[in-house]
Amino acid sequence: MTDTWDVRPIIRKIVESDVPPIEIKEVQYEGALIGKVTFSVSIANLNLSHVDLQQHKRQVFCTFFANFLGELLVREHIDKFLQLLTELKSDDYLEIVNSKKHRRFGLEFSSGCLILSFHMSFLQDILTDDLKKIKVEDDPDSTQPHRPHEGHA
Repeated sequence: MTDTWDVRPIIRKIVESDVPPIEIKEVQYEGALIGKVTFSVSIANLNLSHVDLQQHKRQVFCTFFANFLGELLVREHIDKFLQLLTELKSDDYLEIVNSKKHRRFGLEFSSGCLILSFHMSFLQDILTDDLKKIKVEDDPDSTQPHRPHEGHA
């Protein structure tokens, strides 16, 4: 029996594509959606077609796929996204990035493109994870919680 939720063919096409160009469409710096980043990617650059999206609609337009594709593309274009953080003033950074917590990617389809959105706090999460990995590589014992030396507060 064939699994009707087989997302592997779609993921395989995306993974086999070159790193696709993305376009940052909008960044919300105020209001209810503060910190929201919206970007797009052409389905053709992902080795996908309208037929693929129609045949695998259930697999593509779900939280799992949106999160997979969103994280893949953000990490592949991390320099472009981190630039958004470096352009913020210190006070704005605290308000915008720390105002909310990224939970999941949004995903829409329009004019031959997949449009994804996420909260800027996700970029901070990536940086934090990367710093933890660097620390572990430099000091394998660093995975242990830090405990002050006896006699020190």
